[in-house]
Amino acid sequence: HFFGTIVPTPTHWFHRMSFVHVITLFLLLFLPTTSARASHCCAIIYTVHPGEVENLIQSLNRMFTFYNRRYLYPTLLFYDIKLLAQLDVLQARLKFILKPEWSRALHWIQLPWNPPTDIKREDVYEPVRHWFPDYTLMIQFWFSDVLHLNATKRFSYYLRLDTDSMVHSEFPVDPFQLMIRKGYAYGYYTLYTDEAFV
Repeated sequence: HFFGTIVPTPTHWFHRMSFVHVITLFLLLFLPTTSARASHCCAIIYTVHPGEVENLIQSLNRMFTFYNRRYLYPTLLFYDIKLLAQLDVLQARLKFILKPEWSRALHWIQLPWNPPTDIKREDVYEPVRHWFPDYTLMIQFWFSDVLHLNATKRFSYYLRLDTDSMVHSEFPVDPFQLMIRKGYAYGYYTLYTDEAFV
């Protein structure tokens, strides 16, 4: 609101501004704020699988309602070929449920995932065997692919959300702006730890 308080008057307000005022005005007008920097270098990322559509819809609705409605960070939804049969219906449902500006923040990206041909299900240890090969590909995505894809290279920070990640209340701070301001490289939040086998 600082700029809105500067009103030209017949007394030539500019000549009455101190050096500090001039420098402050320059910084406000020409240097990006933390919020502006965050909007260009940060993204929210999901991986979407066919059996998780209902969870995804609820997760996105909550995420925008309690957090991203204020910032509209790009929200990247990565999916593989198995979701293609449901994709049109899913996108139509989200356009109906989400506000238009929220829907415009969504970016759908198909992954070139190919199941490994040199590994058999029976060779994979439990409990991963139950989800093989999807689980294996998902791990590969978060540990490697996400850092090298063209769709993500321009982002310095990303917030990973799973389709069953549910935001239940307003974020007290924007984690992206906090990390930029503090110079953090990584952060996490958990309410409980996984089982020992995980």
